[in-house]
Amino acid sequence: MSPRTGDHAYPPQIAALPLQTGSTLVSDWTLLRRGDKVYLKNNGYRTYSGYIDEKTVDSTIIWLSSNGAFGRRMAYHSDTEQVWRVE
Repeated sequence: MSPRTGDHAYPPQIAALPLQTGSTLVSDWTLLRRGDKVYLKNNGYRTYSGYIDEKTVDSTIIWLSSNGAFGRRMAYHSDTEQVWRVE
């Protein structure tokens, strides 16, 4: 079964990706900048990987864009997913 967040199920090919070494958990989203390479992690699984495309002025919402077939994704700071910046 794929990990779930809300009503979204993640494809097994994304959920099964190993977590990257050299990554830093970013709890304070004001530190995120456009173009930062990041991945989202939920319940121990990487759920999305891409780049910060945009964020709200108060940094409570970020939009991520991937180079692959998974398109653009929005994340809320209050969600259970964690944001990890790839160094």
